[in-house]
Amino acid sequence: MDNLEKMALLIQKNPSITGKELARELGYAQEKSIYYWLNKWGYKGLREFKDEVLSWERRPYSQVGESGIRYTVQELPLQGSAPGGEVVVPLVVGEGELSSASFALAISTDDYYPLVGINDLIIVDPRADFVSGDLFLVSGENDQLQLRRLYDIGDEYLIIHPLRGSKHARLSKKSRALVGKVVRMVRHL
Repeated sequence: MDNLEKMALLIQKNPSITGKELARELGYAQEKSIYYWLNKWGYKGLREFKDEVLSWERRPYSQVGESGIRYTVQELPLQGSAPGGEVVVPLVVGEGELSSASFALAISTDDYYPLVGINDLIIVDPRADFVSGDLFLVSGENDQLQLRRLYDIGDEYLIIHPLRGSKHARLSKKSRALVGKVVRMVRHL
């Protein structure tokens, strides 16, 4: 998670947060570090950034500028969120980086630590192109979701546990077990 995402989440949690409080939460010694990053992203100040972040609830995609590069803040559904209301995760992405089918998933096991830990988020794009060795979300036994490295071995795929090579299997290329490529991991702080 980059500084922009961290600031956005802190602002969403506390809309009246000050620059000094943001600096402290992000581990900066001085408040001017916040304004440095805001300026780098094309914002004139904290108020302008707060206004945009707080409008994300009404507008699912917001433009964020950085040195002429176009980014969007895309809200991804959080899979497995509590019933009674869909939870979304705001994520800064390059324009066209993620498909509309992308989603976030919170890891609930330490089976993949230190690669990802409990409550870390993985961002999965079912439509993303991949190459052998990419990390994938796979539907295993009883539809349990698992992280695996995916290798193209001709007529089949070889899926290997990302940390324990002894846990592996083969999948037909026609299998529906491949959920999507893990395109980003966000560490839970």
